[in-house]
Amino acid sequence: MTFLNSLSADTVALAIAATTVVIISFVLSILSVVFTIERRKLPQAVRNGSLEIQVASKQAHLDDLNRQIVETRRNLTESAEAEAEAGHWHNVVDGLKAEYAGLAEQRREIEAERQSYRDAVEARGAAEKELGDTLVDLELKQAELERLAQQIDQAEAKLGAGQEELEQRLRTLAAECDTRAMEARALDERLATVRAEWETLHQQVSDAEAALSRLAVERAELQRALEEGEAQLVQLQRQIEYQERLADETGRLRQELAAIQQEHEHARADVEALKQQRIKLDDDVAAQADRHTRLHAQCEILDDRRAHLQEQCEALAAQTGGLPGGNPGGHPAGGDDPEAALADLRRVPECLNRTDWRDEIPVSEDESAMLDRLALCLKDAKLEFPRRTLNAFHTSLKTAVISPLAVLAGISGTGKSQMPRYYAEVMGIHFLKIPVQPRWDSPQDLFGFYNYLEQRYKATDLARAMVHLDRFNWPEDSGAYGDRMLMVLLDEMNLARIEYYFSEFLSRLEGRPIDDDKADAGARSHSEMLIDIQRTEKGVHKVYPVQNVLFVGTMNEDESTLSLSDKVLDRANILRFGKPKDLQTAIPDHQEIERATGYLSRQRWAGWRRLYETSRSISSDQKSTAEGIVKAMNDALDLMHRPFAHRMNQAILHYVVNYPQRDQDFLRHALADQMELRILPKLRGVDASAGHPRDGLQQLEEIARKNLNDRELAAAIHTAIEEADGGDGMFTWRGLSRTE
Repeated sequence: MTFLNSLSADTVALAIAATTVVIISFVLSILSVVFTIERRKLPQAVRNGSLEIQVASKQAHLDDLNRQIVETRRNLTESAEAEAEAGHWHNVVDGLKAEYAGLAEQRREIEAERQSYRDAVEARGAAEKELGDTLVDLELKQAELERLAQQIDQAEAKLGAGQEELEQRLRTLAAECDTRAMEARALDERLATVRAEWETLHQQVSDAEAALSRLAVERAELQRALEEGEAQLVQLQRQIEYQERLADETGRLRQELAAIQQEHEHARADVEALKQQRIKLDDDVAAQADRHTRLHAQCEILDDRRAHLQEQCEALAAQTGGLPGGNPGGHPAGGDDPEAALADLRRVPECLNRTDWRDEIPVSEDESAMLDRLALCLKDAKLEFPRRTLNAFHTSLKTAVISPLAVLAGISGTGKSQMPRYYAEVMGIHFLKIPVQPRWDSPQDLFGFYNYLEQRYKATDLARAMVHLDRFNWPEDSGAYGDRMLMVLLDEMNLARIEYYFSEFLSRLEGRPIDDDKADAGARSHSEMLIDIQRTEKGVHKVYPVQNVLFVGTMNEDESTLSLSDKVLDRANILRFGKPKDLQTAIPDHQEIERATGYLSRQRWAGWRRLYETSRSISSDQKSTAEGIVKAMNDALDLMHRPFAHRMNQAILHYVVNYPQRDQDFLRHALADQMELRILPKLRGVDASAGHPRDGLQQLEEIARKNLNDRELAAAIHTAIEEADGGDGMFTWRGLSRTE
């Protein structure tokens, strides 16, 4: 430990104060002697006036010295504190080497403390300058003391001369001894007094010389301490410069580490994408192998059946070959008749055969009133969904022109299948539920196929319903149903891979014109499905999926199901049902609800829909606000390398303008829904541990909290980020259970 560190501020201040007091005492003693000698030379009045002037002058000088003592003590105290603080920040600099995460902020703090240290060093220099001034003043006082000693010598010489003169006078006046006895005694007394004063002054001079010797020693010690302090200061400055170089090197290494981490994130994303592609390819290979096995088995069965039927045909031909009306070729009667081949396709499906709906729903029941009635009916059926959820589902169906699929996802038993059915019943919409099978691997599983043996098209209820709703290609069959609405529910749609049986049809749904009636045949042709009928004059028929067909899917998320691809996510609104806050104990009795008395016409439904670019239901300021928030969400997704383009932007804004409620909160509710339904489901597999992806997730949380004022959504995003931190670091959106 250095001398400056071991020497406390109080000790230095006390030594300086003691030195100053000794000097002042010495100076005052000398001044007192001079004053006494000079006073005896002057008349009494002059001595009194001079005494007052000197007392005032010395008192003012004494006050100045006292102020200098206080100021010097304060400066030395500040210097000691600055030295202690510099030592403290030296330790802080050493500790900064281990604090990598907060290095930048600590470096700024070190820079501030370095400035404070420079200020302290400047203050110390000022104090040292004042100390030098004090030493100069001391030297001046010493010179003055020497001058006063010379004056004392002169006074002693004069005193000796006076004494000799007095003795001569006494010898001369010996005769007058009797008359001058009183004067002689007085002079003796005066001489004794002067000698006593001279001895006192001589003792004071000796004490002052001893004090000067001690001050010289202390000055030498202080000089050595100052030199040691300057050496330590130089060493400390070198250490600080070394720490600065070390901090610069650490900053450079940190930048290199950040670049490496970014490259690692990109590589990790590439690896994850490759893993997903490999999983998909493995699934494709497995599905193809499974399909090949099934087809091979079916071919063997069909070959056996063909051989058996061939034998039966040959036997029948032998029996009926010569009879009238016989068919030696062995084909079923009417095989070339297109009407017979399409008979199953043109049969009215059960979902459209509603005898209780003969009239349209009254115009008095507007959109808001029907949604209110839906909420009451669901509550009576012990299915209480928040109004936000009902509005989100309803708006998702209204935006089917650009987002043709609404998906209800989540854990099993949350009412995902019941809500679409009750919605259709209350709103006057026909309902078709299609349970998806794990073996589905082609569009034929949805729409049927042509049976070559029977030479007939084996249709599904979905194909039959689409034929009877297609007023463009099947005008005769759609006459009674062309104005109806149909909801198709693909129940547990992820039991099979959706891309195999629904991907092509989903692309055709997306390409439908906004207004069916105003579009020509060429515009509709891109969305039409082909019905291939062999061995007829008109071998190909078309079915157009009209806008009055709404598609909804449900999916459970467990180990037996498959996840949705990005293609499906980009074209769907995903409503996720989280874990219920309160579990119900009563078993629902599935009581009858108040169904619609009529059907909802497609014209009424089309009247509820709005287009963003032409709608006047929201103001220009609201449109600007919505577009700004959508841009902020896309900027956050760009940090995660998951930005969206025109389709997603148009879908979100189209959702906003079609939101049913028009209160002051509708805009933030609609945008929060789209963040929940479209943005967050796209972020599965994002690395939420650190870097730009985590910043993007936190920006989405901030948008939900501040811009959209949706604390439930912000809390759910925060929980998902924390779950990623506690798991494998990958973000997974599990939805949320709303209370409003």
